[in-house]
Amino acid sequence: MPKLLSAIFIFYKPISFTSILVSIFLLSFKIPLFIIFLLKMALLLFAWYILNESKYKSDFIFYQNLGVKQWQLILGTYLLDSFISILIFSLFLFL
Repeated sequence: MPKLLSAIFIFYKPISFTSILVSIFLLSFKIPLFIIFLLKMALLLFAWYILNESKYKSDFIFYQNLGVKQWQLILGTYLLDSFISILIFSLFLFL
């Protein structure tokens, strides 16, 4: 389990800044949280597709060596991103 969490954080780190900015941008326009979740799911699946079909496909070997499957990585990243979006949403409620 610690390897899985570490792998998810390592995978999420490069996209975290962009994801947080997207959340803040969409929440500033009062977009419902459900729509943000759907949009982020679509963007994450698109990023996975691009990674899987490009020369960066070998980057997944690092995670496979840790024993993490691609679906675990994508799902874990989505759940982490959703949790962070909920935190940002709750901050926007109090402002």
